Amino acid sequence: MRSSQSRVAKIETGDQSVSLDLIVRALFAAGATRRELQHALSAVA
Repeated sequence: MRSSQSRVAKIETGDQSVSLDLIVRALFAAGATRRELQHALSAVA
């Protein structure tokens, strides 16, 4: 994911300062597909 451990910890705790870019990279690193991401984002909108 190419991010520091402290940034990953912020994702895990739901810190609001985490950028959308980092969240998306984390999802892909965890194995999410583009289709799954699209579905998740369309459910929020």
